[in-house]
Amino acid sequence: SAPGRPIDIVIRRRGDTLVLLVTGADACQADVVHDAVRLLGGTVAVDAGGVGTAPGATVTVRIPCA
Repeated sequence: SAPGRPIDIVIRRRGDTLVLLVTGADACQADVVHDAVRLLGGTVAVDAGGVGTAPGATVTVRIPCA
């Protein structure tokens, strides 16, 4: 992300899945995140437009916790 730009991270458990929502990150960071979570059976989805008026991308990570 750009210097000084905030990044918000929300972590929730939905049933047997851990869900991380990262807002304000650069979209290119999703590849780095995917490399880390794929070994855990996780997935990564990217919305390059951000949420609302927030700059940057929104990265959604899902990791099974069963």
